[in-house]
Amino acid sequence: MAVEWSIPPSHQRVILTISDPYTLDEWQAAVTSVLENPAFVPGFGFLVDRGACSAPTADFVQRQLEFLGRQNRLRVPHCVALIVRPGDAAAYGMARMLETLAGFRTEDEG
Repeated sequence: MAVEWSIPPSHQRVILTISDPYTLDEWQAAVTSVLENPAFVPGFGFLVDRGACSAPTADFVQRQLEFLGRQNRLRVPHCVALIVRPGDAAAYGMARMLETLAGFRTEDEG
């Protein structure tokens, strides 16, 4: 499966692992499964491992943001850590675009 997730017991975070190829539908289904899982609590952190996939397009990121904006269980603050392939400037750039458009703060912004 290209998009997998887990909620390790007592860790208060979701681990989302994504690998190529994957579709927006697969990603949405995984996020929906997380949010519907009884172990998920709003406010949990997210560790998103994109180390095994290429950078998404700007359109893909926009569609992800639209989907996330409709999820009521994500309306509370969440800490999100995103892992991309070392040296993948495009993936890093898309992650920064997601951060900016979603209004996220980076750790160095406090």
